[in-house]
Amino acid sequence: MAKLRGALLNLIDNAVRATGPGDAIAVGVRRLPATGELVVSVDDSGPGIPDEELPTVVERFGRLGSADREGTGLGLAIVTAVSEAHGGHFELGRSTLGGCRAAIVLPGSRIVADDPMVPVGA
Repeated sequence: MAKLRGALLNLIDNAVRATGPGDAIAVGVRRLPATGELVVSVDDSGPGIPDEELPTVVERFGRLGSADREGTGLGLAIVTAVSEAHGGHFELGRSTLGGCRAAIVLPGSRIVADDPMVPVGA
């Protein structure tokens, strides 16, 4: 669970660094009815990532060029590895907010509660 928390915090940090005053960031969790998968997503209204750069930024040491001066190029590679280690995958693309959408998709078998919005033991 700590690794997933770290992966989510990485995505939120990326969104904060990619946006400016007046931009929006949305964090969401939903369960896909058709597959039972749990999708944890971070969307922003920043500049986004060009489609041709998407495969590069998820690789180890992959960076978005000069726009990412502070990053090491490991963050999204780690998010991908953590997602896969939990039986899921990582998706990166365009957000409905206009910027980037990053999502960790986990298999339904990872959900402990029947209703993902009800805390375990409630």
